Amino acid sequence: SLHPDVVVLDVNLRGGDRGYAVLRRLAQRCPDSEVIVLSNFGWGEMRQGFLEGGAAAYFDKAFEFRKAVHWIAARAAAEPAGVGAAPPAR
Repeated sequence: SLHPDVVVLDVNLRGGDRGYAVLRRLAQRCPDSEVIVLSNFGWGEMRQGFLEGGAAAYFDKAFEFRKAVHWIAARAAAEPAGVGAAPPAR
């Protein structure tokens, strides 16, 4: 089975749960994976709910996309096996 180091999860998923159910399943099946959430819904309540639900980070796609890229690159650089994320494009 696949156990990724980092999972990027979009909040706006079909089915109405807005990704919460996916986050819960990932926490059960891949407890060592870090989940970051990308969303166009950057307000505090939703952000807080995902962070309290186990997401390692939450980024607003419209305003924080570069932060998300840097977050992923920093995690990849910290991996002893050298996951090998490319540096962010400029």
